[in-house]
Amino acid sequence: MLAVGALAGGCRFRGAPPPAPPPNVVIVVVDALRADRLGVAGYARPITPNVDRLAGQGVYFKNAYAQATWTKPSIATLMTSLYPSEHGLVRLGVSDAAGGFVTDRLPAAATTLAERFHAAGYRTFAVVNQVHLQEKLGFAQGFESYQWRRGKTAFQLNRIFESLLAEPDSRPLFAWIHYLDVHWPYLSRLRGPNAPDLGSTAMAHEPPQGLDFVTAWAHESLDAPTRAALITRYDHEVAFADAAIGELVGMLAAAGRFENTILVVTADHGESFGEHGPLMHGHLPYEPELRVPLVLRLPKAPERPSGARSTPVGLIDLAPTLLELAGLPANPPAMHGVSLVPVISGEEWPDRPAFAQTDEGWSVRVGRLKLLAMSDGSYEHYDLEADPGERTNLAAGGCSGPCEKLLSQLRALRVRLAAPAPLGAAEPLGAEDVEELRALGYL
Repeated sequence: MLAVGALAGGCRFRGAPPPAPPPNVVIVVVDALRADRLGVAGYARPITPNVDRLAGQGVYFKNAYAQATWTKPSIATLMTSLYPSEHGLVRLGVSDAAGGFVTDRLPAAATTLAERFHAAGYRTFAVVNQVHLQEKLGFAQGFESYQWRRGKTAFQLNRIFESLLAEPDSRPLFAWIHYLDVHWPYLSRLRGPNAPDLGSTAMAHEPPQGLDFVTAWAHESLDAPTRAALITRYDHEVAFADAAIGELVGMLAAAGRFENTILVVTADHGESFGEHGPLMHGHLPYEPELRVPLVLRLPKAPERPSGARSTPVGLIDLAPTLLELAGLPANPPAMHGVSLVPVISGEEWPDRPAFAQTDEGWSVRVGRLKLLAMSDGSYEHYDLEADPGERTNLAAGGCSGPCEKLLSQLRALRVRLAAPAPLGAAEPLGAEDVEELRALGYL
């Protein structure tokens, strides 16, 4: 009895254990990475060992969707948890009267994820290579350091990230790194003994720069061997970005940051290889362009079993999820996403709708069914389980039955959304910006 009493008394004197330190949050966005390229998704080529390892350690969402099919509106949605029509970034841009090119910026009134973490005492920085994500376009809101570096590879961005990570600062970290290597024109690849052997990348006719030229090239030259070579080039880029992610993990570990870090790996959109006509992305919300990988590697906790989740989720859900995981207020009224912490903890919401918006139409997926509501008033309805390639339009004779039910859900969402945001202040793009947009296939 004396021994038990002494032990109990010792527990009282020690008091409750100190609270766990706030987790670091690091978001890795691999531009244009298709969801089906991960080994954990069943891809046969071994090009994502590092992301697959993270998926095994954490939570992998098998049915994750972007809310737009190109970078600017998609990243704005990720950072604000608003749909494109709400944050206002829906246009690529327009030519002005002087012959220049102007585009829209993220409104200052939109509260970003970085702003929320910064207000909570986090150190915030970003390392980015993407012409659509320049500081002048509003994406630096909330970041103490915003390093936008044109033309840098993933490994070069890692060096900048590493230098920022090394700066003495005891605050928890919120960081975003955006790799552009997995993007048209598919030129990045590993060299030396770590380069995967994926077969031939030779083409009889090399693809040109410029969207209109690419469209004509695809119509004339995209035969089966050329398409296979194009896909192989893309897969080399995926392997390149995956190796950079592996290096980034090593950097976090060397800095003593990895164990207490929520590490997110995702993409802003997917990529089309002509499954529905055009190459690349920025088109209608078909699965190749809309689905994205989403992996969350989390600090160890018994209530968060690792493994895959089937619930349809969106990038719009990432902000409230990260806020709740960090112990901060989640689901502010201004956000339309939902925290996925219950799903991370093991629940599944199989009938949860996932919505997306493009210039040419909206889409909604519920369970195995998906509806595309085009801006011209037409509809396409697919059973993704029976028809994953979206080839048989079940609404060819009209939208009724299950199609009409999906349409009602889509209409209900659009009624609930806030009034469309006014177009942001027009920002001029310089000649170098326009040339990069052309090289990336946007113009």
